[in-house]
Amino acid sequence: MPNSSVTFISRGSTTTRKSQTYRDIFPRDMSGYTATGEVYSETWEGPWDAMLAMAQAEIASPQFPDGKNGQVSVSVSSTGNASQATYQVTRSVYKLNTELFQDSTSAEAVGKTEANPSYSTEVSEVESAILTCPAITAKNYDIDTLAALQHIAKGGSEFDTINTSTGIASEVVHLLPPDTDIVKLCRLQDSFLDARIVHSVSWETAQVVDLMTGVLQVATPPTAPAIPGREWLYVGGSLNNDGTVTRATKKYWLSGPGGWSTLYGGTNSGSQA
Repeated sequence: MPNSSVTFISRGSTTTRKSQTYRDIFPRDMSGYTATGEVYSETWEGPWDAMLAMAQAEIASPQFPDGKNGQVSVSVSSTGNASQATYQVTRSVYKLNTELFQDSTSAEAVGKTEANPSYSTEVSEVESAILTCPAITAKNYDIDTLAALQHIAKGGSEFDTINTSTGIASEVVHLLPPDTDIVKLCRLQDSFLDARIVHSVSWETAQVVDLMTGVLQVATPPTAPAIPGREWLYVGGSLNNDGTVTRATKKYWLSGPGGWSTLYGGTNSGSQA
């Protein structure tokens, strides 16, 4: 108990919400999650020796409210009077917001196991060949018509002569489709912006993960959405270790209309996570 020469100045408490690592409070595998906490503070003034005694007693046996646990910080500073000092103590009590996520010690915690990985989907734009745009693929043109459109897209003239699939040369104008809008689309335009959609799944592991098996094979991870007329292609992944935990990541690319099977030779048996 403070002696009679010690003066109580103030007491307060605040509720805080933080999203950072609390390695001194929680085990390593629970760090980094959002936590809600209360911060209790007290300020006292009195002789230096009394203030130091209170600080040492607090460090030896923190006085958290209601028997709670947490972190404590203390400070003793001069008040301007050489014989007097101010003692401040701050007690921080945090608890994990279990309503926002599963307990990370559980085998079902998101991102902790391959069976229940964390995942993300990224959408970006890439240049694709003009003949693969939906407006042209929907027409189901024969190979000679596509060759004529390709010739136009590369800057060629309708009156140039090209070889056909039968081995007979023909002027491009006779091979072009009657749809003038398609011809205009291809003229001096050999590419278009298409969406590149990449789906990644990752999890923590203590074992070596085989990232090579199934590369460039059609496989739908359970976390990816199924899109009619398109397929997911497993394109490899990565293993990253921060010194304590290894995280495995696998990536999948979404195809354009028609899927990947024709290009990469069929569907891999079973989905991959």
